[in-house]
Amino acid sequence: MTSLQRAILALERKEPDRIPLFELLIDHRVTDKILPGSSYEDFAEYVGLDLVLTHTPSRMYEQKVIDENKRIVRDEWGILRQYTEQEIPIPLEGPIKSEEDLKRYVPPDPQAERRFSSLYQLLDRFKGKKAVGIHLHDSFNYPWYLRGMENLLMDLMLKRLSKNSNFKNSSPTSPPKRS
Repeated sequence: MTSLQRAILALERKEPDRIPLFELLIDHRVTDKILPGSSYEDFAEYVGLDLVLTHTPSRMYEQKVIDENKRIVRDEWGILRQYTEQEIPIPLEGPIKSEEDLKRYVPPDPQAERRFSSLYQLLDRFKGKKAVGIHLHDSFNYPWYLRGMENLLMDLMLKRLSKNSNFKNSSPTSPPKRS
């Protein structure tokens, strides 16, 4: 059974010859230890992944360097991020600090051609051989990145977010003082 057949059977809720293998994200330090100098695509073939995914979206954003020494950038979403030894840059601060910020905020174009370059690269190499997927963030990630975790959780706790993510009758508040 081929990788593609195995993945399709599993998605159809039928029984393949074995469970299809994939990884959401593989740190480059891991791939370098197992197969030095390899690309993700080479590594996927080497270890026998049945499904391959595009890279994490946060690695594909347009970015402006804010502090080269500290490896801090501002991405196209307006999010301040810091690169570390980890695979994914850490969000430090979001651009939405008030209801007015939210009203003025314009997200990046989801249809920008460059967003699909990783997908096209995988399709060119694996179409008809492996299942190909897109790594997406869940619906909690972007509000967290844009608002900051503490502010987002306070907004949710205080029921200040409506179903369409607009603030209701409020401005951001600080957490209550501990006694």
